[in-house]
This record gives sequence, C-alpha cells and structure tokens, in this order.
Amino acid sequence: MKLNCAGTVYRYSNNADGESVAYLCERAPSFTGVTQQYLLLHKREGGDAGNAIRAVQGGAQANAHVFIKNSTLANANSCATPVNSIANCSAPVATPITASDDGVRRSEANFSDVEPTQFLQPLNAALADLNVVTHVTVTPVVTHIYGVAVNTRLRNAMQSAQAAAGSLLLGCSVGDDSERCMPSLTSAQIGSLFVNLRLTDWRNLRYGGTATSQNLFQTVATSDQPSNRSIHLCLPVAGSGTLALFNTQFQNAPCNQTLSEAIQVSTTPALGIEPPATTTPAKVTHALDSTADIENCLEGLNNNTAVANFNTSGNPVTNGFRWAIGLLGIGQNPTGSKPYRFIKIDNASPSAHNVVEGRYKFWAELMTIGAVTDPLAQAMVSTITNPTTLANLNVAQTWGGTTGLLGLAINQAAPPTNTATVALGTLLNAAYDPARPVNPYTRATANGLSVNHCRIPSLPAGSRALPVFYPVN
Repeated sequence: MKLNCAGTVYRYSNNADGESVAYLCERAPSFTGVTQQYLLLHKREGGDAGNAIRAVQGGAQANAHVFIKNSTLANANSCATPVNSIANCSAPVATPITASDDGVRRSEANFSDVEPTQFLQPLNAALADLNVVTHVTVTPVVTHIYGVAVNTRLRNAMQSAQAAAGSLLLGCSVGDDSERCMPSLTSAQIGSLFVNLRLTDWRNLRYGGTATSQNLFQTVATSDQPSNRSIHLCLPVAGSGTLALFNTQFQNAPCNQTLSEAIQVSTTPALGIEPPATTTPAKVTHALDSTADIENCLEGLNNNTAVANFNTSGNPVTNGFRWAIGLLGIGQNPTGSKPYRFIKIDNASPSAHNVVEGRYKFWAELMTIGAVTDPLAQAMVSTITNPTTLANLNVAQTWGGTTGLLGLAINQAAPPTNTATVALGTLLNAAYDPARPVNPYTRATANGLSVNHCRIPSLPAGSRALPVFYPVN
C-alpha cells in the first residue's frame, strides 16, 4: 500500500482485539486507479484461511468478521512517530461492520495457502458453510515458504546427538545457529512426528548408523533432559492454511482421506494434556489460533514458563521444560531472539534458493480467493506478484539464509530472468536471483488454470529445464 501513498501511512489497531487493523493515507498522485484523495484499507490479521474464504461470500458471512469501523477512526488516540513512513495509532475496539455503518460488503484480496476445496474435508475443519468453493475464482500470486521449528533445547539435543554419531558437519558445535549447522530431519521422520499415534517418545528419534546410533537422551546432560519424554506439537487450529499445506505435503492428506493417519486438530484453540512422566509417553497436540500463539507455545515449553497455560496432567507446566516442535512461516524470528530455530528438511534449509533449486518443498502457492475488482486491491495484488518487490520483503535470517517469498513462473507478466534473450511473456526457469526471486516450480495443472497442493511440484509447460544436480553445501 505504501507505494500508492503520499507521505505517512497511519496504521490503526486496538489492544482489545489486536487482529483488526486499518491503514489510512493520502493518495499518491502517481496512483491513478482511483480519484479519491485518501486511501483506506481494512485488514484482518487473525483467523485462518477458512475465514478468508468465508469473507468472499459477502452477506452474513462477511458480516461475521470484525473490523474497525470507519466512523470510529476519528476518535483514535495520538499516533507514534513514523518509522519507515508508517505511524502506529491506537483505535477503538473493533466491532462488526453493519449495514448502518459501512455496509455489509464482500471483502477483496482474501488469501489462502491452499485451494478452497481442501477446507471441505473433515481434516481441515469441514467448513460446510463454504458454499462457493466449487466455483470461486482462485488466482495464484506468490510462493510462501514455511518451516518446521523446534525450540532451542530440542535443537541443541539434536545437534548433540548428531555430533555423537559423527554426522554433525566439521566445524559445527552444539548451539551453532548457522545454516550449515542446522540439524536435519527427513520428510519421513517429520511425518512420523506429526502423524497420529505412531512416534510418541523423543527417545525414539535417533541419529547415526546402527552401531553408533544416538537417541536424544543419550548425549545431553541430565539437566538438559525434559522430565517427560512426550512429544509436544505446537500446531495451528484445523481450518488453517498452514496446517492444510503441511497435511498435503507430509501426510498426503486429505488427498487420500480414507487412508490418512494425520492428526485431527481442534477447530478452536485447545491445549493438550500430557500423561504423567511415569506412564507411556504420548503425542501432545496444542491447537493454536495465531502465529504468535505458536511462538508462545515453543517458547513457553522451552523456558519452563506457563505462557498460554500449557498443560501437564491438567495443570500449568511447573515441573520442567519440554521439547517441542511446530509449524511456522519462515519469515518469523529473523534475529533469533526467540528460543526456537528452524531445521532442515531432507538436508535442505528453508532458504529461498533451495526452493528454486527444487530441494525444499514445504511451500505454498498463495492465492487470492474470489474476483479482485477494487482498484486499490488490484494494485496491491499486482505489486506482490512482482519478484523485484518480493525481494524487498524477504527476510535475511540470522542463520544466513534469505527467505520468505518468491514470484511464480506461471505468472507470465513477470517471467524469471535468464542469461538468454527471452521474449516477454514466455515461461522460463533461471538460477536463483536474490534481487528478483522466482520459483520455477508449480503445483498448477499444465494449463495453469487449477492449483492442487496434493501434486508434486513440477516445471510449467513451456519451461526451460533446470540442471538435475546441484552441489549441496
């Protein structure tokens, strides 16, 4: 939105809700899409992809969403000094927009990580009220990279086991945050950790060959071992696009619903209860409503604090820390200030270049749901399809990788760069360019009209194939 504004953008939010925000600015003369002097954008930062799909339908469905009323913005408190041309302002409590205020209207530029039909399945909340998903317009706009995160106590135990088994890279040590020293799990191991029943004891996770195999408890001091070996999972609620994406990529679900053993996560926030340490360890699932809650889950269990009231036998955790693993967008925790770290999957870090090179596959083709007709919404969507813009939004992680977002090769308005002379609009693949990141792979069908995240990523029609082998750092 900043590109379409002249001067400061005022961001209004409120402490009572925190998930509803409004952005207000004066229109830049260069933005000719509208004639009004001021631009106003409402954004709902909470909820899940199912809510975004509901909002497309308008009427009662849109009215169920809570926004800051236009008529109350004039009552906002003073704004802070602008930082990077954005001034944060407090605003009154968000309330449902009604016909007597701003009108009940269908919202635009609603985003989902996976195609809407995924949310009709019980595993992803079985949202029966999504009555338009079979014919709603779906337009892929950008690649969004996700990661598997473990709290730092677990990360350190993984590195310690790797070191004892001789599989930690030369020069790496326990606690090393660098990309090359990230511990790795295979897709099969991650699937085993998150699947229903199956692996329930951290002691069963081992590194090394048969003779030198080391489980996580063998190589760390007693003081660094949790008093309960149960596996804590910090997950989004069912209906979340993040969880739906993970299920398709690691559980093949609900792609094959009848054979799925994926965990059925609650559709509302709910904390798991672990069994006593004297009984058989279990898989403890925490269903959480936001990215911040998942971060709090990893942090609270790492630091032995009752953040979000995580439970053991029905009581807050007071008898020691826990090892925990969760799912997050890869742009989180860029400075490493929070006590969790991302790990490699199949020995590939979640850096953007690994997506481009076909090594890292935990990513979504983020798509708009419903037609986008509003000029400001159209301008915003157009901006985020531009790989050059995405390069400015990407995060340089403390572990050394640059990651977050990439353009799509199926977007013919912005093909990737290449050393060869290219006709504008043709589909090509190129080596990773941090100044113009483009994902050459897609889960869209050959004609590019339908995306299915159950598909294995492939090069789109008309592409120039990339080399098969790449050196692994």
